[in-house]
Amino acid sequence: MNLFHRRIGVDVITSAVIPLTSFDCPHTIVDPQQKTTLKNQFAKWHSPCGKHPDFCNHMVNEASKPHTARLLHSSLIAMTTQVALTKISSNAKTGPIPTTTSERATCWEGCPFFAKGCYAKSGPQALHWRKVSEGARGVSWGEFTKLVRKMQRGQLWRHNVSGDLPHNGLGDIDADKMQQLSDANRGRKGYTYTHHPLTADNIQVLQDCNSKGFTINASTENVETADKVMTEHNIPAVAVVKSDETRRFFTTSSGRKVIVCPATIHENVTCATCGLCQQSDRSFVVAFPAHGNAKKTVNTLVA
Repeated sequence: MNLFHRRIGVDVITSAVIPLTSFDCPHTIVDPQQKTTLKNQFAKWHSPCGKHPDFCNHMVNEASKPHTARLLHSSLIAMTTQVALTKISSNAKTGPIPTTTSERATCWEGCPFFAKGCYAKSGPQALHWRKVSEGARGVSWGEFTKLVRKMQRGQLWRHNVSGDLPHNGLGDIDADKMQQLSDANRGRKGYTYTHHPLTADNIQVLQDCNSKGFTINASTENVETADKVMTEHNIPAVAVVKSDETRRFFTTSSGRKVIVCPATIHENVTCATCGLCQQSDRSFVVAFPAHGNAKKTVNTLVA
């Protein structure tokens, strides 16, 4: 599902690309920026069809009302979350472990790298991410959790090489979906990162998942913030540091140890052989030097 915005006065309506063929309906809302070719021509809102006139008209009418935009968007996001599982990654940094990619709609627009600086927007991963976001690759959330259950026990795997946790479009993490994933991950070593806001409800979701064996790292833009998150909320955190960082280890102002991602320093180390980010009870921050085509941009965004 892809997001797009329609401005009405000062309000921005966030809607989504929903293949309505699952409702036996011939129409689709299409994102003009992504220029997807799911169905019909670009930039068309869903139009009424003969088979489901009440449903179709509701979609159109509600999307035009600023005061119902939040409810509409939340409902659309809750309908599906597309995820693609790569059973054995060929990425040199990740190593040969299972990895996933979630559709771009899972990313919160408040992420500091949403508009610029996201490494996943370029290179081969960007092409894959686009296909997943368009629905051409991957499976629904329910099918995805079934695939996780089929992984061998003890398997280390990384969720979301790109994408984030399912949410309601406003950064509120879907606790039910995360419960499903935590349950599916039992006996396995799944881990991921999130840039969703650290609200009280989101922190509770992160704490619950971490306590059940599915590790979620809070992503931050500097090691001091990561230190604070770990101290105040007892959840693992990571930080982005500037691309020219040469230290292997250092400490925050409070004395907390920071380890720069070993896979970015040593050629013979991968996520598969490291596993630091999967340790939810660790006492240290993991730092990632800015990388990719957007690293210069990222350098200006991190402290």
